[in-house]
Amino acid sequence: MGMLRCDSIHLVSGMRHFFATEAAFDVLLRPYRERADRIMVWMQVFLCVVCFAIAPIHNTFKAVGVIALPTLLIAYGLSRWMPGALATRIYMGCGFMTYTGLIIHQSNGQTEAHFSAFGLIGILLYYRDWRTIIAATVFIYLHHLILGYLQSIGGPIYVFASSHFWAMFGIHVAYFLPFIGMMAYLSIWLRREGYENQQDLANLKRAEAVMLEKSQALENTLNKLEQTQIQVVQSEKMAVLGNMVAGVAHEINNPIGFLNGSIKNAEDYIQDLLGHIALYQEHYPDAVAAVQEDAEAIDLEFIQADLPKLLTTMQSANQRIKSMSTSLRIFSRADKEHKIPANLHDGIDSTILILKYRLKASPARPAIQVVTEYGPIPEITCFPGQLNQVFMNILANAIDVFDEVIPTASFNEIKQQGQQITISTSALPEQNLVEICIRDNGKGMTAAVKSRIFDHLFTTKAVGKGTGLGMAITHQIVVDTHGGSIDVQSEVGQGTAFVIRLPIAS
Repeated sequence: MGMLRCDSIHLVSGMRHFFATEAAFDVLLRPYRERADRIMVWMQVFLCVVCFAIAPIHNTFKAVGVIALPTLLIAYGLSRWMPGALATRIYMGCGFMTYTGLIIHQSNGQTEAHFSAFGLIGILLYYRDWRTIIAATVFIYLHHLILGYLQSIGGPIYVFASSHFWAMFGIHVAYFLPFIGMMAYLSIWLRREGYENQQDLANLKRAEAVMLEKSQALENTLNKLEQTQIQVVQSEKMAVLGNMVAGVAHEINNPIGFLNGSIKNAEDYIQDLLGHIALYQEHYPDAVAAVQEDAEAIDLEFIQADLPKLLTTMQSANQRIKSMSTSLRIFSRADKEHKIPANLHDGIDSTILILKYRLKASPARPAIQVVTEYGPIPEITCFPGQLNQVFMNILANAIDVFDEVIPTASFNEIKQQGQQITISTSALPEQNLVEICIRDNGKGMTAAVKSRIFDHLFTTKAVGKGTGLGMAITHQIVVDTHGGSIDVQSEVGQGTAFVIRLPIAS
């Protein structure tokens, strides 16, 4: 008794597990079975056509109209309103057996007509649901039992070709049952295989999603590395340039300070000497012959008139050198950890001064004209050293464009066309922005180049002429670091303009 009870418990537990998994199977296979519903509807359309095709043999049009058409319409409605549902599958199976019974009736119970049941049961395997197979089997058995009995008592129904009802019914049951058992087993096996395939597909999709996520993370990391590389290159470049320029400015300052003081003292001394000579000439106009001859030889009158002018010129040159040193310090000043107020005009002027040696005329081309059209703009909160790098990159690129024309045009042709860079600034108080526009009248650029001008490592210069980092660094400084915007406006043959907009205060 104990073993029997234990076996019963295991059997009940196994049945519970078996039926519990049906819900999981149904959910996972539902999309597949929704497609199967549509296939079964088309199969019923085919069976309906077959029934109409054989209706003239025994004039069974009425039976086809009453049975076949409604069966098809209901199947179509269920496939639209309840796709993938168990009730829809069971109806499809019973509908198939309805057509089987109709075909048997239309053929006056011929044995060959019964084989349609085997084929249609096989088609139902596509559902991978043993319940559909069992429902169809029970339906066809009930059909043969009820309608076959009505035939045996004289009803106008054709099920069996013989009048021995119970014998024929038993033969049909015995003949059909093993086939049904095999079909039910196959449906369970196919359902499990379909479930496993769906699980494999789901696992594959999850793996694909993980790979996509990792790929996206890798791409983000690569982008961050590129940005970091740009920052490192920029920082290193600016640090080297800044240290070099600051060192040069410092070395210039020492002799400038000495010259400034010395020129002032020399000016005082020379004024005293000239005054003394004038006093001497006033009291001793008739100097000895040797003194007069020496005064004529050295052109004393010219020296007395020109020497003050020479001192003034030296003072002006000294001031110019001092201004250059100041510009160098402005350009090379190291940025702090936080933004500070700065005058953009000072930064632009210092950048132009740094590049002045490239703007001068050469045997191959005339001087490049730089026109500044400064509007009244306030100081902005920024990293001035980084913005100087922006101005340097854009202006240097414009000069490179002008230099690229040299091999293809003569000096006079370039002079006639003119090479000019115009820098304009304006305030946009309504938007809390300042705008800087740097425009050249060079050859311009194509749409393809313009679309990639700020890409990392993109350059149109020959190998060894450019790194492809300048404009990428420029975009990063303006957009990422300062929260501004930079747009490029260019057409081939019409020059190029870079329009930079920066917030006044961050």
